Formats: sequence, structure tokens, C-alpha cells
Amino acid sequence: MKPSKILIIHTAFIGDIILATPLIDALAKSFGAAQISFLTIPPSVNLIETHPAIHEVIVFDKRGGDKGLSGLLKIAGRLKDASYDLCICPHRSFRSAYLAYRTGAEKRIGFRNTAWRGAFTDLVRYRSEIHEIERNLSLLQPLGIETALKRPSLFPDDEDMTRVEQVIENIDTGQNKGLFALAPGSVWPTKRWPERYYAQFCRKLAENDWQPVLIGSLSDHPLCEAIARTAGYGLNFAGKFTLRQTGYLLTKCSGLLTNDSAPLHMGMAFDIPVFAIFGPTVPAFGFGPFGPKGFVIERKDVLCRPCTIHGGNKCPVKTFECMELISADEVFRKVELYFANETDGM
Repeated sequence: MKPSKILIIHTAFIGDIILATPLIDALAKSFGAAQISFLTIPPSVNLIETHPAIHEVIVFDKRGGDKGLSGLLKIAGRLKDASYDLCICPHRSFRSAYLAYRTGAEKRIGFRNTAWRGAFTDLVRYRSEIHEIERNLSLLQPLGIETALKRPSLFPDDEDMTRVEQVIENIDTGQNKGLFALAPGSVWPTKRWPERYYAQFCRKLAENDWQPVLIGSLSDHPLCEAIARTAGYGLNFAGKFTLRQTGYLLTKCSGLLTNDSAPLHMGMAFDIPVFAIFGPTVPAFGFGPFGPKGFVIERKDVLCRPCTIHGGNKCPVKTFECMELISADEVFRKVELYFANETDGM
């Protein structure tokens, strides 16, 4: 099959969209002449719209203007009129499957555990034991495409770079080691390493010649402000930059400390050392750091974990030991050890 118009449907969280970019790259490499469209939700548009392989981003505002049956039917009609001949759907919801079906594409590929198997012409086994990047690439099997694993790819444009450069050029850090990023937020409260530990880690960074910078969405701004205030150090950039701009900011940082959340995958995309704290979830779900610069910090001796694949609002056993037992000292030792080894290897 040599498709001329390809549609990827993915309407999940921001981190999931980042982890789908190797799939875009593989399709572009295999079908260079094809037009690739990407259907996603509004928060993810900024991530995808500058990807050089993407011809069009289709916005499905499933919780806003396209909410409900009428919105779904409107988008479905648009997809049908576009005459795609290949549709790939990493997302497993019924809505995504329905949209894939309505494309009428000759080949529609999804996972076997999708909410509606009948929507697809080809189904691929969802392997829970492998990384999400590899799972997404497995959707190419019905096309006979085999490709090597690679890290995600995001593409800040000139405007993004200029915006970040203008902000950081005025930073008088006074720190010899430069910037170090912290991403303390998460949609799920139980995925957040405690605020006081982030503050302690922030202080340790500053005392060891790094300038801490706190990143996240606008909703993370109060949390980041509280951490910086408690630590007595730290620049709060949460909500100051777009997703792409935040990614470009990471290229200016020595490393990133993050929870199991989207910044983890963003750090991977920009090839910086990522130190990821896992509590209620585990890397075995397929969303851990990918590549030689990714490091997991977790308590394997806490027997009640994992308690959920996504995280939750409250600890089910009311101890939160999976996070409380990971001290700022322990995390900072891991960071110090990595950079000491890097220096020795130079």
C-alpha cells in the first residue's frame, strides 16, 4: 500500500501526543509523498503544528465546541469528505474508533483492546510490557514497516526560540553550572512528589551552583511559586511559555527533575538528562524515560504500588509512602552522581 493521504487520530493527554511523534516520523520516512494529518485536542496543537511532516492539524475540541453527539458528527463528516486512504489510531476510546471508522479509509489500524474493534480493518495486539513509543510503532505492522525505536521529536520555531532567549538572556544566575529545570505539577495529585521535597531539592541545587527554574502550565504557577518561596531560590516560569517554548527552554538546562507527567517526555525529546520520580505508577506501564539519559527514582519496596495506571486524587491506603519515602537528599545524590560521572568521562 502506498497511501497518499494519512490520518493519525490521537486525543489523549499531552504526554501521549509527544510519545506519538516517532510514529509520525516513521510514516513520513516510509511514505514521503503522502500528506499526513493529525487529529488531536486543543492543548496538543502547539506540540504538533510545527512538525515538518504534518500537512494539517485537525482540532477536535471534545470538551468544548465539539462536545456531544453533534460535535462528533460534525468532525466525522469532515473526515469522511477528506478521503483518507490510511487511518492510524493509537487512542483506544470509542469516540476515536468511531472517527476512524467514519473516515472510510481503505486501511484503518488500531489496537485490539480498542473500545470498538469493528471500526478497524486491522488490529494490533496491545503489548502492555513495552514502552509506549514501541507500542505506537507496532501499529505499522499491518503495513509491513519495521523501524528502529527513537526518541520523540518536537520542533520549536524561530519565534519560540526568540521568546525564550529574550527571557533567559536577562537572567543573572551567578551560578557556574547554569539552569536546572523542575516540573512539580501533574493532573493527578498522587503523582506529585511532595511540595516540601521539591523546595528542599531546589535549595540544594542553588547551594551547589545551579539556578533552579520551575516549569509547568498556568495552573502549576501557584505550586511553583510556593516551592520557590519556601526554598528561597528558583525562577517560576510556569505558565510563562507555550509547550514548544518550554521544550526549547529545556535545551538550555543541565537537567530536569519531574514527576511521571508530560515534561518527562518533553525532556526526552530534547535529549537532556531526565530524573523522573514514580510513586503510584511504575515505568513498566510503558511511560518511563526512554534512552540513556533517563533515570527513574522509585521505592520498589512499597508493596502497594502500583495502585493505578494514571494516578489518583488520594492515596488509597492513606500513607503516600511511595512518594514520602523518597527524600530530597536521595534524589540530589542521584543527580550529583550522574554529573560527576559525566565530568569524569570527559
